[in-house]
Amino acid sequence: MNGRTDSPSGGLDLGEAPLFVVADDEPWARRRLRDLLLAAHPDARLVEAEDGRHALEEILRRRPLAAFLDVRMPPPDGLEVARLLRAQGLGTPLIFTTAYSEFALPAFDVHALGYLLKPVDDERLRVLLHRLADLAGSAGDVGPRLIVHRTGGERLSLPLARLCYFEAREKFVVAVARDGRYVLDLTLRELEERYGPELLRVHRRALVLRARLERLLCGGDGRAQVFLRGVEAPLPVSRRHLPAVRAAFSQETGS
Repeated sequence: MNGRTDSPSGGLDLGEAPLFVVADDEPWARRRLRDLLLAAHPDARLVEAEDGRHALEEILRRRPLAAFLDVRMPPPDGLEVARLLRAQGLGTPLIFTTAYSEFALPAFDVHALGYLLKPVDDERLRVLLHRLADLAGSAGDVGPRLIVHRTGGERLSLPLARLCYFEAREKFVVAVARDGRYVLDLTLRELEERYGPELLRVHRRALVLRARLERLLCGGDGRAQVFLRGVEAPLPVSRRHLPAVRAAFSQETGS
């Protein structure tokens, strides 16, 4: 296994606050899977769905790290949800839950990461989460990439997901990551045109990655700040863009 599988504390390294969609029409099944996931990764964020329609909506809207789909649930069932996702070219890792082992082969027909028999076994779940950590590690550079410049003129190609926010300076745009700052040849407007769904404007001079949103703080004086995962200092939110930022947090916390 690669370096992402185990964190220094001995737990699973699935990134910061990984998001999972858990879809099952049986509340007890969702509850058990939720408890096991939180035991394996206390910082995990979970979105629950009780039927295939809502599961599909949440996966398309939230782009989770992985989705757990009950094979038999109100339509579309888990297998059909998977086919619809694959037809749209979405490669979200899928794990099926079922009480019937005969659904294992159909699960792999839609390129599932694996399947879990109910009641879900803790050890079997951890095996799949380790597999997911390996996949996340090996696919860490998959997705949109940007050409950036480091001090001295060195050019690099970085995945968009590795960055935290973009800030416009007088003559250039700075891309801020956890490991440093880089200069871009693109303007903020060009970034929005290319990667709009991934980004959120918080100020006329700043774009943040939606996946990094952590907390919105509004003061009594009407000023607002947004906190991002991986960034110590908050960023100011302008009055003009505050409604959109509020809406983004509402989408993140809504179910």
